[in-house]
Amino acid sequence: PIINNTKTWNDAGEVDWFDGSKWIPAGEPTIYSCVIIHNNVELPDTAVRTGFAKSVTITSSGNLEITEGKTLTVVDQIKIDSGGELIVKDDASLVQVTDVASNENEGTITMERKVENVDNLDYVYWSSSVDAFNVEEISSNATSEPIYEWIPTIGDAYGNWQAASGTMNIGKGYIVRGLSTVSPANTAIFQGVANNGIIEAPIQRGLYNGEGYINPINGVEVLATDDNWNLIGNPYPSSISANDFTSYNSNIDGTVYLWDHNSSPSADNDDPFYDDFDSNYSSLGYTAYNATGSVPEGFNGYIASGQAFFVLMLDSGSQNETVTFSNTIRNSTYDNSNFYGPNFETDDILE
Repeated sequence: PIINNTKTWNDAGEVDWFDGSKWIPAGEPTIYSCVIIHNNVELPDTAVRTGFAKSVTITSSGNLEITEGKTLTVVDQIKIDSGGELIVKDDASLVQVTDVASNENEGTITMERKVENVDNLDYVYWSSSVDAFNVEEISSNATSEPIYEWIPTIGDAYGNWQAASGTMNIGKGYIVRGLSTVSPANTAIFQGVANNGIIEAPIQRGLYNGEGYINPINGVEVLATDDNWNLIGNPYPSSISANDFTSYNSNIDGTVYLWDHNSSPSADNDDPFYDDFDSNYSSLGYTAYNATGSVPEGFNGYIASGQAFFVLMLDSGSQNETVTFSNTIRNSTYDNSNFYGPNFETDDILE
């Protein structure tokens, strides 16, 4: 027999996704349900954490909101008609299951990512969870404040920061100083087609493999691996498993490095290997995480949506390679609240 697995939401009063009596036919959607939303519905702040669907279509009159801490897991495609809305609030997750070689989603989602204790002199490490998003739109101050990307190697020597602008490459990391002071305060709002499926992000290294040497600019030692650093980022509107990501990518050293802002900048701190500044963050300003845990302690192993991080490329492969992200490193049980934002101010670029 042919089974109709469509579940339609058309209720104009109730908004609770988990209220099975309001779906047509009755019953909360499952991973086998092709969901169609014609009106307002949300995954609310209840004891139930995750909603499920095989596919989701939001029509021009529909609005779906995933509230903070909740997850919607969709097996296949998400389609949003013009006028329809899918909003992923801060700490919420939109997870997709089936890996596809090219993104099959249609229509624009809105994903919010809030940072605490931020002011307009703080940098945050960002990655876009949607396609074709302009890095200058992360902050209302970004057009007048610094935006940087990390260049892994310059002239086959050590890397350095470079000014960035325009469309964010998927899976690439950027740092931006300053966030919006308008409502909602200190919240970046990403709008575009939700990234999904298999994503390959380029990584690069220099060719120097010799002994450490002194940088004449600042007198700091440069190591052979200092042309192997790459700033990449979580490309999805959900958290990812750091352990799974490093296990799948054997061309990096197995550790992710997240900027955690655990000390204020000071003239007493040494310069980084790449440049000379009046004031610097401590070289201990990153949380390093691998399968054995994090140093310092506190990171739970789930890289949040919107989060950029450093990885160290190995010398064993070619000079230009890729790291791969896929839906297999996403899961409805993964926490999405461990976003690393700033706590201190600086007028200098980050160490």
